[in-house]
Amino acid sequence: MRCCTRFVSTDSIRNSRLLVNGQEVLLFRTADGYAATCPQLPGVWSQGATEEEALTFVAEAIEAYFRRVSVPGESPPRS
Repeated sequence: MRCCTRFVSTDSIRNSRLLVNGQEVLLFRTADGYAATCPQLPGVWSQGATEEEALTFVAEAIEAYFRRVSVPGESPPRS
């Protein structure tokens, strides 16, 4: 389940910084919808037609990242 808290809106074109699953996420408005990235976790990003869709997908990517790094002998994903 995704936990999302908007803590700073950075400008008027809907670029935002949020907390998703306890991780900082940057949300950007694009020509096709929204893109979301988690700068502190290499390779964790997503996109969606709506803000909610992009945040749902990036939450899944964050969960997948931590599942991967919790497997013994596995390296974290790289960007």
